This record gives sequence, C-alpha cells and structure tokens, in this order.
Amino acid sequence: MAENVRDDEDKMTLLYRLLELFVQLGHEGRKAGEKSAKVMKVSTGAGNLGVLIPKIASLLRRSTTIHSPPVRLRNLFRDFWFYCTVLGFNVARIGLWPEEWYEAACEIACKSPVLTPQESLRAELIANTTIKSDDISLAELQEIRATVLSEIQSSPDIAAVVNKLEFAHCIYLLSVFRVELMRALHSSEPGAVHSIFQYLEDK
Repeated sequence: MAENVRDDEDKMTLLYRLLELFVQLGHEGRKAGEKSAKVMKVSTGAGNLGVLIPKIASLLRRSTTIHSPPVRLRNLFRDFWFYCTVLGFNVARIGLWPEEWYEAACEIACKSPVLTPQESLRAELIANTTIKSDDISLAELQEIRATVLSEIQSSPDIAAVVNKLEFAHCIYLLSVFRVELMRALHSSEPGAVHSIFQYLEDK
C-alpha cells in the first residue's frame, strides 16, 4: 500500500499511522515481555515491529528529508529509533533479524529528522516510556554501556563519563550515533553529513 500512495498529504497521513502502529506495538510488546519475564528481542511482538520497517522505508523513499517536523512527528521518529536500538533493527549483520530490515532502516535514516530534544533532553528521557529502566538489571546496564563505548571507540576520558550514564541516555546516544552514521553513509544529499552538527547547537 505504501508504494501506491502518491499524494503528499496522503503519504504524510500514512507515515503517521505506520509510525504510530510501530510505537504502539513496541509498547504492547514491552508490557507483554514484562509480564512473561521474557526478553523482548526474541518475542513475536518484536518481529511484528520489524515487518513495518520496509513499509515505512518504501513510503519515505519517495519523500524529501524531513526538517523541522511537528512535535508529534518528531516524537514518533524518536520512539521509532529508540525501539530500533533496543531491538537491534539498526545494526548490520546482527543475525537476529532479516538483513532487509536493516537496509530499510538505513533508508529511513536518510529521510529522518534529527533526534534533538524539543527542550530538556533529561526531562524527555525521564518521561519517555519507550526506554524506561525500571526493569533493567545492572548487567544489562553494563552491557549497553559497553556497546556505546565499542561503537563510538571512545577515549578513556569519555569512557569514564559513559560508565556513569543511565540506560535511557545510553539508548539515546546509540540511537543518534547509528541514525547519523547511516545517514552519512547512505544519503545522496550533499549536506547529509552536516546533520550531526545540529546536536551541538546551543539552544
């Protein structure tokens, strides 16, 4: 269906619906995982999220990069990428999911708005139910910190900072790093690599 939508307004309406469905399924899968004490990564619910990624990519493939999105759309993209990071959809050759899902995520990254906060990053992360850390064990927290350090190839000074970060901040850092890396590697737009500088602006 996404490939057949031509009107710009219809494409935007469908984009909202697909992202909302993705995030809703993510929330439901997380709740189910908490109740059953099973890892969400390998749940059927996570697979249901994954099949939506190529559909979203197909829709964005024929659209321009999204700049200055409405708050609602910005939040949907933010939660989309948080779930992609938590579940590993934005990692190449992970072996857990079809590689086409990662390739589709790369296409989405090229058109995605930057993940800068509207106001306070700390406040947004605390309020965000997608990455709440109530059920995160110390071992899982250490693992996600190690993942951050491995991917950004940090110096000892940065490692000292990362090793004090909470789970939500680690997921945010990984999401930004992976989105902007995919954008830089796969976007055909000349200014794509400059998106990273928007995170450094003093707002």
